Amino acid sequence: MGNVSLNGLFMNIAHCFFKRLFRSLIHSRLAIVLTFLTIISPAYCGNIHDAVRQHDVVKIEAILKEDPALVSSRDTNNMTPLDWAAMLGDKDVAVVLLANHADVNAKSNDGQTPLQIAAFNGYTTIVELLLTNHAYVNAKNNHGDTALHAAVFDDENVAVVLLANHADVNATNNLGQTPLHLAALRGNRAVVKVLLANHADANARDNSGQTPLDLAMTGAKQGDFWNRGAGFGNQNEVADLLRKYGGRK
Repeated sequence: MGNVSLNGLFMNIAHCFFKRLFRSLIHSRLAIVLTFLTIISPAYCGNIHDAVRQHDVVKIEAILKEDPALVSSRDTNNMTPLDWAAMLGDKDVAVVLLANHADVNAKSNDGQTPLQIAAFNGYTTIVELLLTNHAYVNAKNNHGDTALHAAVFDDENVAVVLLANHADVNATNNLGQTPLHLAALRGNRAVVKVLLANHADANARDNSGQTPLDLAMTGAKQGDFWNRGAGFGNQNEVADLLRKYGGRK
């Protein structure tokens, strides 16, 4: 990344992030957007955060040798260097930070942990690394979402890893939604299949009384509103799959 300007890097990060993001019923998605609108402004962090974003492992090691406490430093969004490594999917940097005693379960202003950030962005190798370093698999953010809730916004690989590490398949967020609710709404058939195979409740009701089948039908009616990204937009197939597992409206 040596030839990429810092502002250009911010814009690339924002582009990749918003490409993955879609509007959802979860309030935390809006919070993430607002966080990123602030993050792409230039004056908000310290040298170690800059070094992380620039993938400058040598500089990170030098900074931490001089002041080991900076591994836990926060930018103005309360994000740690490890949060940034998780956001960028940078395993090399994450390994260095963890070796220097980064808090694997530190929370940002929105209550997001590095594990939730990595899960949302679909970085399976980062998720595995964080879990190996004792990340709390069922930690919740301020909106009650776990890493498994976040994982439904990508392919099934992260969900498989989380479930293998004892993620609660029926965890509910503050709206009473399970990961299955969100995967059904998104039309993410691959993740729905994995969740159901791991005993997700096909008839769980959220705080509005809606089941995953209800949300699958909502997503089907709204069409392109939810159908962004490869592997998504299969709400009708998801509805059929839910019915096979006894799902009802």
